[in-house]
Amino acid sequence: YGMYCIGWEQVLKYIRPNEVCNGYPAYLCNNYDDDEMNCPDPDSLHRREKCLKQSDLHSILGPTSWFVPILNNTRCGAPFTVDKFSNTVYIDTFCDNFLDQTNCTDPNRSRLICNIRGHQSTVSKFFVCHGEPKVPSLCDNGIDQVCEKVSLTCEVHKHRL
Repeated sequence: YGMYCIGWEQVLKYIRPNEVCNGYPAYLCNNYDDDEMNCPDPDSLHRREKCLKQSDLHSILGPTSWFVPILNNTRCGAPFTVDKFSNTVYIDTFCDNFLDQTNCTDPNRSRLICNIRGHQSTVSKFFVCHGEPKVPSLCDNGIDQVCEKVSLTCEVHKHRL
């Protein structure tokens, strides 16, 4: 998930899923815009194939947001990053509404089938039992967040997925 490219001094560089086709080059590759090449125009996509992304930076007029395409290499990537030193969890998602964590094309990344906005879909294994209070449930019935704490550091889904 994400992509690799050749960077400075011919070193292989990794570009995270949330930086691919997001409208801004990552500048990690020799060809500075490799992560933005061959990206479909979001205006030409169905609403299920794109999502709203919001910038961490704010413009003079307030927060800025734009539509980005949801691709196989950006769908169902890890939506959270943990700082090794402070153990702080950061939300590092591609879509503001977490729809990139649904309809996983890789069966190794999907753990749960449920209705999302009335349509049957899968939910990413990274999203099930995420435990972040500010992040909503994706499933209409909330089953993706019905979890049990079995020890101090381990939480599992009610159905042991």
